[in-house]
Amino acid sequence: MSDTDTLRWIERIVRNEVDSDAIALALDTLPADVEGWDSLAHVGIIVAVEKRAGRQFTTEQIDGIKTVGDLVRLAEVVAAR
Repeated sequence: MSDTDTLRWIERIVRNEVDSDAIALALDTLPADVEGWDSLAHVGIIVAVEKRAGRQFTTEQIDGIKTVGDLVRLAEVVAAR
């Protein structure tokens, strides 16, 4: 799966969690740049991405997510296992 494909399904998850269809993500997008992406939404996003990827992330992996690109790469690595 390409970064673009993963980014698009993560974008759908984020749109659902923050309840906004206007969200457009890029790999360098920070969670703080997305209106509504607060700590509660972050938990929902991580759980939804874990479900889609079919694996649970470690605390260290979650702590390493600083950008949407970090989340995309993590989802791809975890899904590939």
